[in-house]
Amino acid sequence: MRPSRRIVVVASDHVGSRMAGPGIRSLNFARELRAEGYVTLVVPFETDLVPDGFDLVVANVWDASEMNRLTGGADCVVAQRLPVPTMRSLARTRTRRIYDLSAPLGIEKFKDWIDPTVNFPTLVHADFDYPKALISVTIAVLGIGIAAYFWFRREEDGPLHGLTQRNALARAGYTFLEKKYYLDVLYENIVVAGIKGPIARGAYWFDQHVIDKFVNGVGSGAKKAGRVTYDLIDQKVVDGAVNEIAEVTGETGGLLRYLQSGRVQRYALLLFAAVGLLSLALLIFNI
Repeated sequence: MRPSRRIVVVASDHVGSRMAGPGIRSLNFARELRAEGYVTLVVPFETDLVPDGFDLVVANVWDASEMNRLTGGADCVVAQRLPVPTMRSLARTRTRRIYDLSAPLGIEKFKDWIDPTVNFPTLVHADFDYPKALISVTIAVLGIGIAAYFWFRREEDGPLHGLTQRNALARAGYTFLEKKYYLDVLYENIVVAGIKGPIARGAYWFDQHVIDKFVNGVGSGAKKAGRVTYDLIDQKVVDGAVNEIAEVTGETGGLLRYLQSGRVQRYALLLFAAVGLLSLALLIFNI
């Protein structure tokens, strides 16, 4: 009969059919501890894992309130890390707490710091491959050993002394490394030379023949429009109208000047003439 202990295993990494080291450890903890009680495995991301003798809960393992709810009342909690408020809350209870410190420096958590988690699909990392790791470490060790061998030997006694003078391929490789993979040549002779050569000349031609001609054309057109406006509209229309009005006003004033002689007899004669003409008009039109 299975004991009645309630055990909560908190995974801080993806757990599923493809997972990395932290997820594998959390899954193995849940499988091994299911014989000791009722195990609940809490995972941070959606998973394709089928529970096998334990409960599976998807939750935000970084949220203190949610973790307090899931770990509250548990007899044992196994986790690599928990929110600080949850750790403090569990410290005041009789719950046994087991922290998986297989990576005390947080090296295996580096991917959690750089992997996007907000509005981004779950990233699945490849499993650890021991043969490939062994091959890569062996190659690295051999490289270090060969480098140390040549480093501590006297250069003039070494088998590579004068190799670039004896072998054309070695000389070409040495030149390739000395020229920094020809990156400086590529930058100076192609990128910079292309910009300061044909690209700069093309830009200058476009500035002189397109931009400057357009600006000069606009300026010349504005100058001609100003000359036409001055000669036709200002001089012949505006000034002509003003001058005609002044001339008519002057001539009208010259005619009216004869009526203002200052003699009362002339004013009386004009008045009687006007009254007479008005009376004649009334008689003619029977008004």
